[in-house]
Amino acid sequence: MQRALNTSFPRLAAFLLFTVAGGIFTASSAPAADTGTKAEFVIKVSSVLAKSNPNCQGLLKFKEYLEEKSGGRIEVQVYPGGVLASSDEINVELVMTGGVEMAVSPAYCLAQKANTPEFDIAIYPFLASVPDKRVYYELMNNSEAIKEITHRFEEATDVNVLGYYDIGWIDIGNKRRPFVDVASGKGLKIRSAVASIWKDTLQSFGPSAVPMAYGDVYPALQQGTIDGVVSSTPCFVSDRFYEELKYLTLTHHVLVMYGIYVNKTFFNNLPEDLRDIYQEACRFLIKTQEALHTAAEHSSIVTMEEAGLKIHALSNEERAAWAENAQAAIDANVKDIGPGFYARVKAEVARIEKELGLR
Repeated sequence: MQRALNTSFPRLAAFLLFTVAGGIFTASSAPAADTGTKAEFVIKVSSVLAKSNPNCQGLLKFKEYLEEKSGGRIEVQVYPGGVLASSDEINVELVMTGGVEMAVSPAYCLAQKANTPEFDIAIYPFLASVPDKRVYYELMNNSEAIKEITHRFEEATDVNVLGYYDIGWIDIGNKRRPFVDVASGKGLKIRSAVASIWKDTLQSFGPSAVPMAYGDVYPALQQGTIDGVVSSTPCFVSDRFYEELKYLTLTHHVLVMYGIYVNKTFFNNLPEDLRDIYQEACRFLIKTQEALHTAAEHSSIVTMEEAGLKIHALSNEERAAWAENAQAAIDANVKDIGPGFYARVKAEVARIEKELGLR
């Protein structure tokens, strides 16, 4: 079992497995390091996020880093944009079965795997009292609560989890009016992910939640089927949602944490020195992704401001009111992860915030 790194910080599936293992997809997004020797090991990395997303930039930097540090003994092939898998859940399954060596997907995608529903904690609203990424990194990578469920998942699967990083805060955009409280949210139809905690959280803020496939969001905004969408600021720009929106509320109610998943059999078959280099590269990836996504959030906000969107960031008082409203969604769903587990995580968050001087 490989713990998360300390950062101080039926047919379709068969087809996918065949294509990955059989080499139908042969083009990687960047060439292997030119070392003059053939790589001993090839790592295919799958992600559903687009090539234009900062996540792909981070994976390409990871590729360069690992190939260089391994002296060309490892070749990394990056497959973004859902080339190898149409969903994050399929990505995790591919790593579990050995269809690909590595994938990056939201931590909550592990919730339905190996009887570990507690991973849904990663999408519970307002876990921290302040929107400080350091709290979430310390919680996901170093807290005992997350280490225990990660260990349980690893013991039940052929997967190691090599750490967690973020892909940005979740915010709410709409095309009808400023959205600053429950009263102004009522009547809005906002696209939501399908999981009940997502839907219930959004509805606790006032709007009606409209579950919808992510790829249908842009035309639905154009046609007026929905008034808005919940997403991260880089995705508002990269997926062009902002073109159809007028208002953006920076709620920062969830920080989407991504896991780095590697096939355990593959990892264990690496020579010890390459395992060490691989783990070092994953630590590098975590720090790189944090920096890239934070910069992308800032630049995306500037882009949307220049496009004329009215942007409202929650004040401390407003954030407290929104968090109070979200408690109804937490109460309705906490049985799925266990009230005791939720309380334990909140206690660990409080401890982290105190250690960071945020309380």
